[in-house]
Amino acid sequence: MKVKDAIKALKEFDQNEEIIIATWHKDDFNVSQKDWDEIVPNADSDLDWSETYEELTHYIESFKD
Repeated sequence: MKVKDAIKALKEFDQNEEIIIATWHKDDFNVSQKDWDEIVPNADSDLDWSETYEELTHYIESFKD
């Protein structure tokens, strides 16, 4: 996702609402800009983010206990 697209999406939220957001940047990995530009669009659509959601759900449930 491009930063401008993330900003556009975030504008839909109440500006005072708390959200959890995770980001990864090319500099977090040992990858070239060329490779990163090919990886990112595919990661948005191909990765299974359900484990991340499940981990966050477990965290929230343990926090509530």
